[in-house]
Amino acid sequence: MAEQEEVQQLLRMLVQLTARHAFPEDLVRKMVAPTARSRKQLAVYNLCDGTRTQGAIRAVSRVAKASLSQAISRWEQSGIMCRLGKGRDARPLHVYPLSSRTLSPKSRKEG
Repeated sequence: MAEQEEVQQLLRMLVQLTARHAFPEDLVRKMVAPTARSRKQLAVYNLCDGTRTQGAIRAVSRVAKASLSQAISRWEQSGIMCRLGKGRDARPLHVYPLSSRTLSPKSRKEG
C-alpha cells in the first residue's frame, strides 16, 4: 500500500512538472484568480487536489454549488483541471497548486 502511494505521489509530481511548462504560473493565476479580490477562488482551486469530491470542497469552502460547478467546468475547459473518477465520486485535480502569497502585478495594483 505504501508503494502505491509513492507511485501516486511520483505521478502527481510528473503531472505538475509537465503542467508548469505547458501552463506558466502567471497564466494559471490569471485564469483562477485574476484580481486580488479572487482569493476565495484561489482557495477553492487549491482544494481541488484530487483528494476531495466536489461536495467535500463545497462543504469546506462554503461556495454555492452552482458557482463551484461553473468554476470547475471553466477550469476543466481551459485545461488546468481534470476529474479523477466518475459521477459523485469524481475528485477534481488541478494541474498544480498556486501560492496565495504570490500575487500577479495586476492584482497588487488593485489590492
